Amino acid sequence: MTASRSFREEMIGLRDATLPFLGGGIGCYHPVKVRPSLGFALVPRPREREDKDGEAPEVMSGPRPRRAEVGRLCRLMAASAAAGAEPPLGLVEGGNSDAGAWNPRRHGLHGLTHAGGRFLEDFCSAVREDKWLYGFWTVTLPPQVAEELDNMCDGAQRFSDALRRRFGEALRRAADREVKRSGLPCPDHWAFVIEPQTSGRPHWHFVFRCKRTRWGRWLLTTDQLDALIENAFCTVTGKRYTAEAAGNVGSIRKSPGHYLSSYLKKGVGETAAHTILLNGWSFDLIPHRWWGASRSALALVRSLTWELPWIVVNMLSREWPGLAAAGVIDARIWQPDSDGAPAIVCGRWRSLERLAGVLDVLLGMYEAPYPVCALQ
Repeated sequence: MTASRSFREEMIGLRDATLPFLGGGIGCYHPVKVRPSLGFALVPRPREREDKDGEAPEVMSGPRPRRAEVGRLCRLMAASAAAGAEPPLGLVEGGNSDAGAWNPRRHGLHGLTHAGGRFLEDFCSAVREDKWLYGFWTVTLPPQVAEELDNMCDGAQRFSDALRRRFGEALRRAADREVKRSGLPCPDHWAFVIEPQTSGRPHWHFVFRCKRTRWGRWLLTTDQLDALIENAFCTVTGKRYTAEAAGNVGSIRKSPGHYLSSYLKKGVGETAAHTILLNGWSFDLIPHRWWGASRSALALVRSLTWELPWIVVNMLSREWPGLAAAGVIDARIWQPDSDGAPAIVCGRWRSLERLAGVLDVLLGMYEAPYPVCALQ
């Protein structure tokens, strides 16, 4: 990667260089995408198998029972019964007995989703070069507010929606004012993740664009952020609570990923709902959604995520052990805990330069399927 081009510019350049090589039918693996975090996964497609009479093949598809999921729900039921509370709606003992019945109160019991974790990792990687322009904001529920939310239907989710909406609107207005003042772009990027404390009370970790330039003024001051918290408290509970000890804001010194790394570790998000319940709180203090982001942040990650050509995917499927031994990628085989689920190769390119080198070698061996002809 040249010094004159940023990480995002290099990613877009590689994406544009691979566009002529896309297509070519369906391979043995699902499409493999390059993400800002440089992670990838080789997921085999379901194979066809013959029926009992050896005649027409059928495609193995559809969800399979997940023993780990059933066991987790049973543990939640046991914890709820021990606390003297009724299980939430939709939480039953049978694995498929309520399949198709949607209930919002079931959402959030599994903690941070894999898709949410991937997005937060990608977002932090995409803005890593601009870390001096980003800050962190932590919002912690005071005990009195947590008790109020615990006694109302979906209290935590209602507060999360109010806080996210007010913060997003305030940051967008502040960014627009800065653009009008300076005439230079200032995107309103932000993302957050919810984490329960050891006491079970959830708190919100925000990573957001706090300045237009490194030495510029903050888009939102501490007083403005505290006012947003107090406004969200009053909107949801109908009472006024002070935000003196609820908000904590500061500049990011190392990287956005370092700030969220403790929560994004494997397994932490899956136990988040358990932590809340085992501390005596009810299901109403469990949010339905453990993460969120602005539209501009979603668009940024989407623009830096692109699909690898099949020739590269085929090479990865055959040569990933050699690439790992050579230090080009880090990869391992992950076996899901579901009956019949195929093994998946989870990996990460060591650097953008090494990915670019592999693409140069492989794509240089092929011609574009649709060469550009000069206009006559």
